[in-house]
Amino acid sequence: MVGLVSSSFVRHIEWFFVTYGLITGTGLGLILGPTMVFPGMYFNKKLRLALGLNAAGSGLGSFVLPNLMRLLLDTYGLSGCLLVMGGIMLHTCLFALLLRPPSFWRCSLHITKDSEDKTEIREEKEGLLAHQRGPDKANTGITHIPEMALPRTRSLPKEFGFTDSQGALCVSIVGLADFFGRGGSGMIGNLCFREMRNLYIISVVLFSCFTVVITFMRTFVVFIVICGLLGLSTGGYIGAQLAMVAEELGKDNLSTAWGYIAFVSSFSILIDPVISGAIRDYTGSWTNSFTMAAVCGFVSAK
Repeated sequence: MVGLVSSSFVRHIEWFFVTYGLITGTGLGLILGPTMVFPGMYFNKKLRLALGLNAAGSGLGSFVLPNLMRLLLDTYGLSGCLLVMGGIMLHTCLFALLLRPPSFWRCSLHITKDSEDKTEIREEKEGLLAHQRGPDKANTGITHIPEMALPRTRSLPKEFGFTDSQGALCVSIVGLADFFGRGGSGMIGNLCFREMRNLYIISVVLFSCFTVVITFMRTFVVFIVICGLLGLSTGGYIGAQLAMVAEELGKDNLSTAWGYIAFVSSFSILIDPVISGAIRDYTGSWTNSFTMAAVCGFVSAK
């Protein structure tokens, strides 16, 4: 919130790097870890579904926020847009207050009376749900697709001659499909897969295939359909990722493992725009950046 609000008052690009890049980025990084890991502390039998639904929130945000920000930019300009987004981000503090370990909510109050007929309230907190701990399995080769080289979906439609509004629609379709992919991964994993690792690999392979196919689509209707499939497959592997890590390493190690995953992924997010943009400038087309993303996906699925 502080980074977004302060960015609305910045007038020099150097300070914008500090307020929006450093402060806002650090805050978002600190928010991501707990919100992704906490559901794993509450569920055992329905762990896959819980983690999938939890991850689906990001997909819904990818559908809603681009349209909201475009409206804010057109109405209030960049400074007003950042200020309003800072106010929205402030609400995360209220929801963060609900993030508590199970022992916090499973406390019980025992009322007894002492010899002087005074009421004594003793708060007794139970420990963490040790009986719900997942199996402590060894790492059997978890595959992790790099968050690599999927350029902004809006750039390719523009290259193919589609309008800006059509490009924005493509981004929204990908975000909406990603929402259903993340939420559905938990349900599909419970029904059809003994190990979430298999669902993860299948989703990565489908993601790579659709990334290649979309570069050949020149009809907008077909392009939108492929965008939807691309969003579903992306949501599928992201939704299955946490459940896979919990099954492979155990729930006790979920927070540490996710921290390492997010740390490594941040590097690919950092260099993605640079590499994709360099390929675009060198070849004159975004399709080659999409091809690189597909290659990274196929390699990570092995």
